[in-house]
Amino acid sequence: MMEMRSRASAGSEPSRTRRLLILVGIGSSDPAKPQRRKHKALGTVLQFLTRHLVHTAEQNRRSAEFSRKMRPALEEALGDRLASCISLDFLATLPDKQGHGYGSALCNIVTAEADARNMETFLISSNVAANTVFYNQFGFFTEKTFFLGEDDPTWKKDPVPIAIMVRGPRGSREVKL
Repeated sequence: MMEMRSRASAGSEPSRTRRLLILVGIGSSDPAKPQRRKHKALGTVLQFLTRHLVHTAEQNRRSAEFSRKMRPALEEALGDRLASCISLDFLATLPDKQGHGYGSALCNIVTAEADARNMETFLISSNVAANTVFYNQFGFFTEKTFFLGEDDPTWKKDPVPIAIMVRGPRGSREVKL
C-alpha cells in the first residue's frame, strides 16, 4: 500500500490507491465464525492508516460521530438478534464499474449464505437515496434511520441519513422477533 501511495503522490496514477482501499473494505461478518486475530489486527492497522494518512480532521470527526450513533441504532433496530445476524459490510463499487453486476454478485453470495443458515442479514447504507432501491431488490428493508451532521455546528450541508437495512431469511419481509 505504501508503494502505491508513493506512486500516487508522484502523480502517476492517483486512482489506484482509492481502488485498493475499496477492495480491502469489502466483506461480511459472520457470528458463527469468530474473527481471527490476524484479521482483527489487519483491521486495526487499516483503520489507523486510513485515519492518519487518508482522512482529514473533518472526516475523522464524522467517523467518530458515526461510531457514536451506529451502535445504539443497531441495538434499537435489531435488539438481541444483532449477535445472530450476518452483516454485509462496506459494499462499494466505483462509479465507472456500476451496472456490471459486481455489487449484485457480492450481495447474492452473502444472502445465499444467510439463507442456507436461516439467518437474518443487515447492512448500513450511507447513500440512502441511491442505494435503497438496489438493496430492496435483494429483500433488504429499512428498519432504522439515523442522521450524521445534525449536531455538528461545522457541518455546512443537510444532515446525511444512514439506514440500517435488514433482510429476513430467504428474503422474506418478516424478521425474527
